[in-house]
Amino acid sequence: MALPAALAALLVAAVLGAAVADLARTQLELARLRRAAARALAAADGCAAEVAAGLPLGWTFDAVLSGPDGAAGTSDDGELPTPPGCSGFASGVPGPAEPPRLLAVLEAEHGGGRRAIEVVYGRAPTPGPPALVWLQDPGSAGWVSGTLAFDGRVAGRPGWSSLAGPAEPAVLDGWLSAQGGAIATSVETEGPIWAPPPDLGALVAAAIAGGALPPATGLAGAPSPAAAVTLASGDLDVTTPRWAAGVLVVDGRLDVQASLVVTGLLVATGGVRVAPAGLLTVAGAMWLGNARPDPLLVQGAADLRVDVPALQAAAGLLLLPHETRVAGRRDL
Repeated sequence: MALPAALAALLVAAVLGAAVADLARTQLELARLRRAAARALAAADGCAAEVAAGLPLGWTFDAVLSGPDGAAGTSDDGELPTPPGCSGFASGVPGPAEPPRLLAVLEAEHGGGRRAIEVVYGRAPTPGPPALVWLQDPGSAGWVSGTLAFDGRVAGRPGWSSLAGPAEPAVLDGWLSAQGGAIATSVETEGPIWAPPPDLGALVAAAIAGGALPPATGLAGAPSPAAAVTLASGDLDVTTPRWAAGVLVVDGRLDVQASLVVTGLLVATGGVRVAPAGLLTVAGAMWLGNARPDPLLVQGAADLRVDVPALQAAAGLLLLPHETRVAGRRDL
Protein backbone atom coordinates (compact mmCIF):
# COMPACT_ATOMS: atom_id res chain seq x y z
CA MET A 1 0.00 0.00 0.00
CA ALA A 2 2.95 2.33 0.59
CA LEU A 3 4.13 2.05 -3.03
CA PRO A 4 0.81 3.14 -4.61
CA ALA A 5 0.56 5.99 -2.10
CA ALA A 6 4.06 7.14 -2.92
CA LEU A 7 3.35 6.92 -6.63
CA ALA A 8 0.14 8.91 -6.17
CA ALA A 9 1.98 11.58 -4.17
CA LEU A 10 4.69 11.72 -6.79
CA LEU A 11 2.08 12.10 -9.52
CA VAL A 12 0.30 14.88 -7.64
CA ALA A 13 3.61 16.65 -7.05
CA ALA A 14 4.51 16.36 -10.71
CA VAL A 15 1.13 17.71 -11.78
CA LEU A 16 1.39 20.59 -9.28
CA GLY A 17 4.95 21.32 -10.37
CA ALA A 18 3.96 21.37 -14.00
CA ALA A 19 1.04 23.66 -13.20
CA VAL A 20 3.27 26.03 -11.21
CA ALA A 21 5.86 26.03 -13.99
CA ASP A 22 3.18 26.70 -16.60
CA LEU A 23 1.75 29.51 -14.44
CA ALA A 24 5.22 31.02 -14.07
CA ARG A 25 5.77 30.87 -17.82
CA THR A 26 2.39 32.51 -18.38
CA GLN A 27 3.18 35.28 -15.90
CA LEU A 28 6.57 35.87 -17.51
CA GLU A 29 4.98 36.07 -20.95
CA LEU A 30 2.30 38.46 -19.68
CA ALA A 31 4.97 40.63 -18.07
CA ARG A 32 6.93 40.68 -21.32
CA LEU A 33 3.83 41.65 -23.27
CA ARG A 34 2.97 44.37 -20.75
CA ARG A 35 6.47 45.80 -21.04
CA ALA A 36 6.28 45.70 -24.83
CA ALA A 37 2.87 47.37 -24.78
CA ALA A 38 4.09 50.09 -22.40
CA ARG A 39 7.14 50.76 -24.58
CA ALA A 40 5.01 50.88 -27.71
CA LEU A 41 2.53 53.25 -26.04
CA ALA A 42 5.37 55.51 -24.91
CA ALA A 43 6.72 55.44 -28.46
CA ALA A 44 3.29 56.37 -29.81
CA ASP A 45 3.02 59.28 -27.38
CA GLY A 46 6.50 60.41 -28.40
CA CYS A 47 5.51 60.13 -32.04
CA ALA A 48 2.45 62.32 -31.39
CA ALA A 49 4.63 64.97 -29.76
CA GLU A 50 7.19 64.90 -32.59
CA VAL A 51 4.48 65.19 -35.22
CA ALA A 52 3.09 68.25 -33.40
CA ALA A 53 6.55 69.84 -33.30
CA GLY A 54 7.15 69.10 -36.98
CA LEU A 55 3.93 70.55 -38.36
CA PRO A 56 4.28 74.07 -39.80
CA LEU A 57 3.04 77.05 -37.86
CA GLY A 58 -0.23 78.40 -39.14
CA TRP A 59 -3.90 78.54 -38.29
CA THR A 60 -5.69 76.03 -40.53
CA PHE A 61 -4.45 72.52 -41.29
CA ASP A 62 -5.23 72.66 -45.03
CA ALA A 63 -1.56 72.34 -46.02
CA VAL A 64 -1.19 69.23 -43.85
CA LEU A 65 -4.28 67.60 -45.33
CA SER A 66 -2.96 68.26 -48.85
CA GLY A 67 0.15 66.18 -48.14
CA PRO A 68 3.79 66.83 -49.06
CA ASP A 69 2.98 67.74 -52.69
CA GLY A 70 0.64 70.54 -51.59
CA ALA A 71 -2.12 69.41 -53.97
CA ALA A 72 -5.45 68.11 -52.71
CA GLY A 73 -6.92 64.98 -54.20
CA THR A 74 -3.63 63.14 -54.71
CA SER A 75 -2.30 59.90 -53.25
CA ASP A 76 -0.24 61.59 -50.53
CA ASP A 77 -3.15 63.47 -48.97
CA GLY A 78 -2.93 63.28 -45.18
CA GLU A 79 0.61 61.92 -45.03
CA LEU A 80 2.39 63.07 -41.89
CA PRO A 81 6.11 63.61 -41.22
CA THR A 82 6.77 60.95 -38.58
CA PRO A 83 9.97 59.79 -36.82
CA PRO A 84 11.47 56.32 -37.42
CA GLY A 85 9.36 53.49 -36.04
CA CYS A 86 6.14 55.43 -36.44
CA SER A 87 3.68 55.97 -39.24
CA GLY A 88 0.45 57.90 -39.53
CA PHE A 89 -2.07 59.72 -41.64
CA ALA A 90 -4.35 62.67 -40.99
CA SER A 91 -7.87 63.69 -41.84
CA GLY A 92 -10.23 66.49 -41.03
CA VAL A 93 -12.36 66.54 -37.90
CA PRO A 94 -16.14 66.52 -38.38
CA GLY A 95 -17.95 69.50 -36.97
CA PRO A 96 -17.41 73.26 -37.02
CA ALA A 97 -14.37 74.66 -38.80
CA GLU A 98 -13.43 76.86 -35.87
CA PRO A 99 -11.28 76.28 -33.97
CA PRO A 100 -9.26 74.32 -36.55
CA ARG A 101 -8.43 70.74 -35.62
CA LEU A 102 -6.71 67.77 -37.21
CA LEU A 103 -7.42 64.07 -36.61
CA ALA A 104 -4.47 61.69 -36.94
CA VAL A 105 -4.08 57.94 -36.51
CA LEU A 106 -0.53 57.02 -35.48
CA GLU A 107 1.01 53.56 -35.14
CA ALA A 108 4.32 52.95 -33.39
CA GLU A 109 6.52 49.87 -32.95
CA HIS A 110 9.11 49.60 -30.22
CA GLY A 111 10.58 46.85 -28.04
CA GLY A 112 8.57 44.11 -29.73
CA GLY A 113 5.24 45.89 -29.25
CA ARG A 114 2.91 47.78 -31.53
CA ARG A 115 0.41 50.43 -30.51
CA ALA A 116 -2.04 52.59 -32.45
CA ILE A 117 -3.51 55.82 -31.09
CA GLU A 118 -5.91 58.43 -32.37
CA VAL A 119 -4.77 62.00 -31.78
CA VAL A 120 -6.62 65.29 -32.16
CA TYR A 121 -4.34 68.25 -32.87
CA GLY A 122 -5.28 71.87 -32.30
CA ARG A 123 -3.56 75.23 -32.36
CA ALA A 124 -1.87 76.92 -29.42
CA PRO A 125 -3.93 79.70 -27.80
CA THR A 126 -1.26 82.36 -28.46
CA PRO A 127 0.45 83.08 -31.80
CA GLY A 128 4.05 82.19 -32.57
CA PRO A 129 6.42 80.25 -30.34
CA PRO A 130 6.32 80.94 -26.59
CA ALA A 131 9.15 83.46 -26.72
CA LEU A 132 9.42 87.23 -26.25
CA VAL A 133 11.57 87.67 -29.40
CA TRP A 134 11.23 85.50 -32.51
CA LEU A 135 14.19 85.97 -34.82
CA GLN A 136 14.29 85.14 -38.51
CA ASP A 137 18.11 84.87 -38.52
CA PRO A 138 19.70 84.36 -35.09
CA GLY A 139 23.15 84.21 -36.66
CA SER A 140 23.20 88.01 -37.04
CA ALA A 141 21.00 89.12 -34.17
CA GLY A 142 22.81 92.41 -33.52
CA TRP A 143 24.09 93.75 -30.22
CA VAL A 144 23.01 95.54 -27.06
CA SER A 145 25.02 98.46 -25.70
CA GLY A 146 22.11 99.85 -23.67
CA THR A 147 19.78 97.63 -21.62
CA LEU A 148 17.45 94.84 -22.72
CA ALA A 149 15.10 93.32 -20.15
CA PHE A 150 13.19 90.03 -20.59
CA ASP A 151 10.24 89.14 -18.35
CA GLY A 152 8.64 85.83 -19.33
CA ARG A 153 6.36 85.45 -16.32
CA VAL A 154 2.94 83.96 -17.08
CA ALA A 155 0.51 83.47 -14.21
CA GLY A 156 -0.20 79.80 -13.56
CA ARG A 157 1.83 78.56 -16.55
CA PRO A 158 5.47 77.88 -17.40
CA GLY A 159 7.41 81.01 -18.22
CA TRP A 160 8.10 82.07 -21.79
CA SER A 161 11.54 81.98 -23.37
CA SER A 162 13.63 85.04 -24.08
CA LEU A 163 14.53 84.18 -27.68
CA ALA A 164 13.39 81.78 -30.40
CA GLY A 165 14.76 81.19 -33.86
CA PRO A 166 16.00 78.61 -36.38
CA ALA A 167 19.26 77.87 -34.54
CA GLU A 168 20.41 75.61 -31.75
CA PRO A 169 19.51 77.06 -28.33
CA ALA A 170 23.23 77.08 -27.52
CA VAL A 171 23.77 79.63 -30.33
CA LEU A 172 21.08 81.89 -28.90
CA ASP A 173 22.48 81.41 -25.39
CA GLY A 174 25.87 82.42 -26.72
CA TRP A 175 24.43 85.65 -28.11
CA LEU A 176 22.84 86.47 -24.77
CA SER A 177 26.08 85.77 -22.93
CA ALA A 178 28.05 87.94 -25.35
CA GLN A 179 25.93 90.96 -24.39
CA GLY A 180 27.15 90.71 -20.78
CA GLY A 181 25.42 92.85 -18.19
CA ALA A 182 23.31 94.63 -20.80
CA ILE A 183 20.76 91.79 -20.58
CA ALA A 184 18.41 91.55 -17.59
CA THR A 185 16.29 88.38 -17.37
CA SER A 186 13.69 87.53 -14.73
CA VAL A 187 14.04 84.18 -12.99
CA GLU A 188 10.74 83.00 -14.50
CA THR A 189 12.00 83.53 -18.06
CA GLU A 190 13.04 80.30 -19.77
CA GLY A 191 16.14 79.92 -21.92
CA PRO A 192 16.14 80.24 -25.72
CA ILE A 193 14.33 77.66 -27.85
CA TRP A 194 14.43 76.50 -31.46
CA ALA A 195 11.63 77.64 -33.77
CA PRO A 196 11.22 77.81 -37.55
CA PRO A 197 11.72 81.27 -39.09
CA PRO A 198 8.65 83.52 -39.14
CA ASP A 199 7.04 84.19 -42.52
CA LEU A 200 6.95 87.96 -42.13
CA GLY A 201 6.18 88.52 -45.81
CA ALA A 202 2.87 86.72 -45.38
CA LEU A 203 2.06 88.91 -42.35
CA VAL A 204 2.75 92.07 -44.35
CA ALA A 205 0.51 90.81 -47.15
CA ALA A 206 -2.24 89.95 -44.66
CA ALA A 207 -2.01 93.41 -43.10
CA ILE A 208 -2.29 95.05 -46.52
CA ALA A 209 -5.24 92.86 -47.49
CA GLY A 210 -6.97 93.62 -44.20
CA GLY A 211 -6.85 97.37 -44.69
CA ALA A 212 -4.37 98.17 -41.92
CA LEU A 213 -4.13 101.69 -40.57
CA PRO A 214 -1.17 103.92 -41.42
CA PRO A 215 1.14 104.91 -38.55
CA ALA A 216 -0.27 108.44 -38.49
CA THR A 217 -3.61 106.92 -37.45
CA GLY A 218 -2.62 103.71 -35.67
CA LEU A 219 0.04 105.21 -33.39
CA ALA A 220 -1.53 107.31 -30.66
CA GLY A 221 -0.04 110.25 -28.80
CA ALA A 222 -1.54 109.15 -25.48
CA PRO A 223 -1.81 105.86 -23.51
CA SER A 224 -4.60 103.29 -23.95
CA PRO A 225 -5.06 103.45 -27.74
CA ALA A 226 -7.70 101.37 -29.50
CA ALA A 227 -6.47 97.95 -30.66
CA ALA A 228 -5.89 97.84 -34.41
CA VAL A 229 -3.57 96.57 -37.13
CA THR A 230 -1.09 99.30 -38.04
CA LEU A 231 1.21 98.97 -41.06
CA ALA A 232 4.23 101.07 -41.97
CA SER A 233 5.13 100.42 -45.62
CA GLY A 234 8.83 101.07 -45.18
CA ASP A 235 11.06 102.27 -42.37
CA LEU A 236 9.37 103.86 -39.37
CA ASP A 237 11.06 106.50 -37.21
CA VAL A 238 9.48 107.23 -33.83
CA THR A 239 10.70 110.67 -32.78
CA THR A 240 7.95 111.58 -30.29
CA PRO A 241 6.26 109.42 -27.59
CA ARG A 242 3.79 107.03 -29.16
CA TRP A 243 1.51 104.17 -28.08
CA ALA A 244 0.17 101.25 -30.13
CA ALA A 245 -2.14 98.32 -29.37
CA GLY A 246 -3.03 95.22 -31.37
CA VAL A 247 -0.51 94.52 -34.17
CA LEU A 248 2.16 96.94 -35.35
CA VAL A 249 3.78 95.78 -38.61
CA VAL A 250 6.79 97.63 -39.99
CA ASP A 251 7.82 96.52 -43.48
CA GLY A 252 11.30 97.87 -42.92
CA ARG A 253 13.31 99.02 -39.93
CA LEU A 254 11.75 100.43 -36.77
CA ASP A 255 13.93 103.21 -35.34
CA VAL A 256 12.86 104.17 -31.81
CA GLN A 257 14.32 107.56 -30.93
CA ALA A 258 11.78 108.49 -28.25
CA SER A 259 9.34 106.37 -26.23
CA LEU A 260 7.25 103.68 -27.92
CA VAL A 261 4.85 101.41 -26.02
CA VAL A 262 3.35 98.45 -27.92
CA THR A 263 0.67 96.27 -26.33
CA GLY A 264 0.29 93.13 -28.43
CA LEU A 265 2.54 92.10 -31.30
CA LEU A 266 5.37 94.07 -32.89
CA VAL A 267 6.61 92.86 -36.30
CA ALA A 268 9.55 94.46 -38.10
CA THR A 269 10.93 92.89 -41.29
CA GLY A 270 14.09 95.03 -41.07
CA GLY A 271 14.55 94.70 -37.32
CA VAL A 272 14.46 97.22 -34.50
CA ARG A 273 16.92 99.90 -33.47
CA VAL A 274 16.50 101.63 -30.13
CA ALA A 275 18.53 104.85 -30.19
CA PRO A 276 20.50 105.99 -27.13
CA ALA A 277 17.64 108.27 -26.08
CA GLY A 278 14.95 105.75 -27.04
CA LEU A 279 12.77 103.53 -24.84
CA LEU A 280 10.88 100.58 -26.31
CA THR A 281 8.30 98.81 -24.17
CA VAL A 282 6.53 95.73 -25.54
CA ALA A 283 3.80 93.95 -23.60
CA GLY A 284 3.35 90.85 -25.76
CA ALA A 285 5.99 89.69 -28.23
CA MET A 286 8.30 90.93 -30.96
CA TRP A 287 9.03 89.19 -34.31
CA LEU A 288 12.05 90.43 -36.22
CA GLY A 289 13.24 89.84 -39.78
CA ASN A 290 16.72 90.16 -41.25
CA ALA A 291 16.07 92.54 -44.14
CA ARG A 292 18.62 94.91 -42.55
CA PRO A 293 21.86 94.20 -40.65
CA ASP A 294 21.66 93.89 -36.87
CA PRO A 295 17.91 93.25 -36.54
CA LEU A 296 18.06 93.69 -32.76
CA LEU A 297 20.13 96.78 -31.99
CA VAL A 298 19.54 98.32 -28.56
CA GLN A 299 21.57 101.42 -27.70
CA GLY A 300 18.94 102.83 -25.36
CA ALA A 301 16.53 100.71 -23.30
CA ALA A 302 14.08 97.96 -24.27
CA ASP A 303 11.67 96.30 -21.85
CA LEU A 304 9.90 93.14 -23.07
CA ARG A 305 7.32 91.22 -21.07
CA VAL A 306 4.70 88.60 -21.84
CA ASP A 307 1.07 89.65 -22.10
CA VAL A 308 -1.01 86.64 -23.15
CA PRO A 309 -4.39 88.47 -23.36
CA ALA A 310 -2.80 91.15 -25.55
CA LEU A 311 -1.38 88.52 -27.91
CA GLN A 312 -4.71 86.71 -28.09
CA ALA A 313 -6.40 90.03 -28.90
CA ALA A 314 -3.78 90.59 -31.62
CA ALA A 315 -4.58 87.17 -33.11
CA GLY A 316 -8.21 88.25 -33.32
CA LEU A 317 -7.24 91.21 -35.51
CA LEU A 318 -4.88 89.50 -37.96
CA LEU A 319 -4.45 85.89 -39.06
CA LEU A 320 -1.25 84.91 -37.24
CA PRO A 321 0.68 81.62 -37.19
CA HIS A 322 0.18 79.34 -34.20
CA GLU A 323 2.03 76.24 -33.05
CA THR A 324 0.36 72.82 -33.06
CA ARG A 325 -0.66 71.21 -29.78
CA VAL A 326 -2.00 67.76 -28.85
CA ALA A 327 -5.60 68.45 -27.86
CA GLY A 328 -6.61 64.84 -27.08
CA ARG A 329 -5.71 61.19 -27.66
CA ARG A 330 -7.12 57.70 -27.20
CA ASP A 331 -5.89 54.15 -27.73
CA LEU A 332 -7.20 52.15 -30.65
